[in-house]
Formats: sequence, structure tokens, C-alpha cells
Amino acid sequence: PSSPSSQVATAPSPSCPSSSSPSRRVVTATSDGTHVVQSNGYCLYDSCTFRMTNDDTWNFHDVTSPVRRRDARTLVCVSPYGTARVRAKSGDVVELAEKDFSPIPWRGRIVSVAKDAFTVDTDVPEGDAIRLLFDRAHATTHVKIRNCTVEDSHFRGLLYTHDTTVENCTFRRTGGHSLSFEVYYNLERSAEGSGVTNVVVRGCTFEESERRLNYSDSATIRTTATVNPRSVAPKTLRRGVFGQFLVENNRFVNPRGMCLKMDAVRDLVFRNNDIELRSYRGNQRYTQGWLGFENSENVRIEGNRWHVSPSVTNAPAIRIEGDCPRFGQTGNVVTGPVEADWKGADVA
Repeated sequence: PSSPSSQVATAPSPSCPSSSSPSRRVVTATSDGTHVVQSNGYCLYDSCTFRMTNDDTWNFHDVTSPVRRRDARTLVCVSPYGTARVRAKSGDVVELAEKDFSPIPWRGRIVSVAKDAFTVDTDVPEGDAIRLLFDRAHATTHVKIRNCTVEDSHFRGLLYTHDTTVENCTFRRTGGHSLSFEVYYNLERSAEGSGVTNVVVRGCTFEESERRLNYSDSATIRTTATVNPRSVAPKTLRRGVFGQFLVENNRFVNPRGMCLKMDAVRDLVFRNNDIELRSYRGNQRYTQGWLGFENSENVRIEGNRWHVSPSVTNAPAIRIEGDCPRFGQTGNVVTGPVEADWKGADVA
């Protein structure tokens, strides 16, 4: 929707005259299956099928903006789109964060909106550094996706959301990351997302994921930040911009690359999952079935089972990059011909 919305539920209709099935409603799209922007959250997708989307399966995000302080009460948008892209209006409450998404203890209310700037009612902290402005008039929170099927998608299942549950879903032959939790900003365009927290991925099946991705860090489930140009990017993101993740009781079948690749996560549990590495056809990455962590904290890997067929020669591993304090693993098992090569968290 083009305006803020709340309390949205998407589910099969009781009847549809144009369909052979009494409970099937067919909707076509040329790019993303659905694209939800600047909502008030509380969205439910229940028992839906997404097939052959030409871009992302779904995209939930808020629009934010890189800004600079012009004077005590004025914030100027860095992007050439100015204030039009953000669509914040007089009366909206806004907050600021540093480029690494660390919150700034400041909150103001918009008094007026010009083509390229916002006037606010509270003095802005001094400094001419680029900061990120979040409009709290909307918040993409409380998103639930359950009992859905995604097949032959082109790219990602994109979520810039808080308080999110993905449960009992099936993903088959996804072109990119089946679930991608992101933050983003581009000084020449705009910014999206304020972080992703309180996420549950439970009881899902991921079959033959990442079919279109050709890099070793590709993953079925990931967190990531995209910052352009790279010259302004922080060296690391604030740990906790992605936080409170529970990934449990899922089944990963023959992923092309990693099952999980997480950056800047705080408080994650990955437990009781089954990873089946059935074949190596030449297009799998050497990281097939791995778990990867970078700049993360308080991560627990517990009770997972890797089932490796004789045709798979690469041993699964847990890769840790950078400083990842309070990392622990217990009760994980690998069965198959590479069992003796299991390296656990020793691979860097």
C-alpha cells in the first residue's frame, strides 16, 4: 500500500470462480511477490504460495534517510531524492542513529518539511557526520509468515522487520537467500530498515536453496548490511543491530552454500536443525552446509544434525570471523563419510 496500514492478513479466499480450486486466489506480479513499505505492522501471511517471482518473494521495510545537521533545528537529507523518498510529515517523531546503527539519545518532532530538509522542535546534537534518521510514525513489526510455500523464486525473502515469526513454511529451489534480514543505506538514494530484532524461524523446510548465487558466503538464512559508497561504511556494524534470533527445528536439504551466515548478531540460538547434504553436483560451494558468524555475540549452536552422503567430499563446518565473544556449541552431530573431518567451530 502507498499509505501506512495496519492489521493486514493475507490468506486463501473461501472461493474464487476463476480457479479450479475452491480455496485458491491467483495474483500475478512482475517483480516482488509483495512489497510492504512504511506500514504499522501486524501482518499475517497464512497458507499462501509464492511461485516464480521475478525478484524478491516478499519485501517488508521502512524507509529511512541519511542526514546531516545543518543547524540546531535542521536536518538535511544527503540523498538527491531529498525528503520525498522518506515521506515523513509534520508532527512525526524522528530518531537518529550513527552510521553503524548505534542509537543516538535524541528524539525530536518534525515542525516543517522542505524539499531537502526537516525542521525539528528539539536541538540536534552537534556534529557534521552523516547520521541515519528513523521516522517513528511507522514501524514494520509483528510480521508472521506461516504455512506458506515458496518455489522457484528469483532472489530473496527480504525482511527489515522486528518481532517476526516464519513458521512451518517450505522453500524450494529459491534463487537467492530464502530469508534475508537486512539494513541498508545508499547516500545517492535512500536507506531502509532500523535493525532486525526478535525473530523466530521454526519448523521450516529449505530445499535446494541459493541456486542463482555464485559466492562462497551465500546462505539460506542471513543477516547483512549494504552500505554505499563503501568509503563511508563503518568498519563494523554495532552488534545487536540484529538481535534475539531463534532458529530451531528446521530442515535444510542440499543448500548450494551456507545454511546460516550472520553478521552483527547478538543473542542467537540455532538448535535441533537437520542439514542434509545429499549430493555434490559441481555447482555447490565448498561452504555447503556451513554456519558462518562475524562480529557476533552470545551465539549458541545446540543439538543440530548434519547428514552427509558419500558423494559429498567437503566436511561441514562452523566458520567464525573476527571477534565473536560468548560463542558456544554442544551436542552437534555429523554422520556420513566426512564424520572424521568435522571441525566444528575451529575453522576461521
